[in-house]
Amino acid sequence: MSAVHARAVPAAFRTVAILIAVAGAFDPGVTTMRRTRPEVAVVAGSARDSSLLRRVRAELDGDFALVDGPFSGAAGTVLVGNRLPVSIADLATPVIAVTSHEEGSAVTIEQVSAPGRAPVEARTSIVVRTRATGARGGRLEVSLHRGDLLIDRITRTVERVDEVDQYDLTLVPTAVGALPLRITARVANAASAPATADVVVDVEDRRWAVLFFDPRPSWQSTFVRRAIEGDPRFVVTSRVMTSRNI
Repeated sequence: MSAVHARAVPAAFRTVAILIAVAGAFDPGVTTMRRTRPEVAVVAGSARDSSLLRRVRAELDGDFALVDGPFSGAAGTVLVGNRLPVSIADLATPVIAVTSHEEGSAVTIEQVSAPGRAPVEARTSIVVRTRATGARGGRLEVSLHRGDLLIDRITRTVERVDEVDQYDLTLVPTAVGALPLRITARVANAASAPATADVVVDVEDRRWAVLFFDPRPSWQSTFVRRAIEGDPRFVVTSRVMTSRNI
């Protein structure tokens, strides 16, 4: 390589470096103006709010990334309907409610207290708490069903515009196994749909042990013992003291 070429190579590198520096000064970093859509959870209070849910989704779909159901990592939650969902622990804040303007009377089932297990052929209580709005003077009917079979029904007159009441329904299961039940609450002659709730009770062949202890023979005790012995829910044992010296 000649001396002229040897001097030209470093000069060429310096020229390229200067051009890169000048280009960097006049060419700012490339930035994007695209807006990231925040994630928003959309939650319906009940299945009856599905129509309103579709309208809300259509309005929000262009500006937000929508997530169906509770999502704690969302930027917020839109609660659709006039009822709270079963679980509110996973609702991301802030929470915005979109309610519907319901006309006429309405009834909701706020709570059902039913045992997880129940003995066969024994009376079991199922407590239902309801809220009736706009139904003053109407007849509120709460019933317990197994499929198409009506098990128990209670009817009362609604006395206030916004009334919370409690109903004690009775169940006497006759077979062992899982027993699916449906509770229905409705206002008679109302245009609104009835409120429903489903529960399952595990019916067991469980028997109670009963001890009859008689300090002396007694016809009254014998009569009661024989009545209890005829009931399949009990296992009866008796002890009778025949001597006063013992």
